[in-house]
Amino acid sequence: MLEPKGYLKSKILIVGDEPGNVLPLEQMMIQEGYEYLHSASDSTQFLGLFAEIHPDLVLLDLNMPRMDGFEVMKQLKVIDPKSLVPILVLTALKDEETKLRALRSGAKDFLSKPFDLTEASLRIKNLLEMRLLHQKVQMHNQILEEQVQIRTAELERSAEELTNFAYIASHDLQEPLRKVIAFTESYENLDQLDQDLVDLEANPEEKSLLVSIFRTIHTIKGTCGFLGFTKLESIAHVGENLLSKMRDGELAMTQDIANSLLTMVDAIREIMSNIEADHSEGDIDYSDLVALITYLQSDGNPEPSSSAEAAASDTLSELNVSEPLIEEASEILLSTRDETTSKAPLDRLLD
Repeated sequence: MLEPKGYLKSKILIVGDEPGNVLPLEQMMIQEGYEYLHSASDSTQFLGLFAEIHPDLVLLDLNMPRMDGFEVMKQLKVIDPKSLVPILVLTALKDEETKLRALRSGAKDFLSKPFDLTEASLRIKNLLEMRLLHQKVQMHNQILEEQVQIRTAELERSAEELTNFAYIASHDLQEPLRKVIAFTESYENLDQLDQDLVDLEANPEEKSLLVSIFRTIHTIKGTCGFLGFTKLESIAHVGENLLSKMRDGELAMTQDIANSLLTMVDAIREIMSNIEADHSEGDIDYSDLVALITYLQSDGNPEPSSSAEAAASDTLSELNVSEPLIEEASEILLSTRDETTSKAPLDRLLD
């Protein structure tokens, strides 16, 4: 909604070389309360004044020396092709050809000489109100455009944040899901793992079997560590170490190793069954099995080096094996065959 008589604050530029035409219009507008009036008697000054004062309305005489009103409008289109400033043409010519030419040149209305001041007042007021409406629409559109740009930037930031969040959430959700899937697949592959161990016992030189067994145990160990199943991780850890030495050629397959690995698989199956049933690892203590597999990593040497003894003791300690059992395993590692019972150190540990 326009401010009442807001048009009186508009800037008006009058261009005409005849004071008898210009002065009556100026006096009428001053009496009506217009505050910003500018005039030029030389049409060549128009472009400079237009750029300086940025008028809201131009009153332009068509018939002027040096540069007529048509040429003025032509040059205005060159310097400001998108100008919406209304032009009220002042002319004594009333023929249709002149009017059409003026309209094509950019004029919005006509005021015929001699002027009817009442008519002039109404035409000036109407053109100024139209100008104010254009300005208001332009301002409103500019505000909307700025708001759209701000909102678009906010949406782009939100979309980027959402994309980043979705990526992180997807990664965070997929990682444990992959672990659970790997855990489930490992459980399902335990029967095959049993068969692979039996085949490895029969064909100890078959590297592909050893690699497959190692990979399965390694997966179980990593998954259990991630999910917090420490008991299962401890068993898989020592089994992985034993298999790693076999894979690297440091240990050869023996009946004792085969039996311990099969026992390890049975223990893993039992723990996994408990996890599947009630999400716990059960109450069975597997520290003896952990100690046995750790012992076997020393190659069953009845007189192991001090470094082998220390390594075995450290491994047992890391796996939370009880202190008495560590001491017992250490004694067995240092002992020779018992001549009274004719038992190997491994047999004594199994007891």
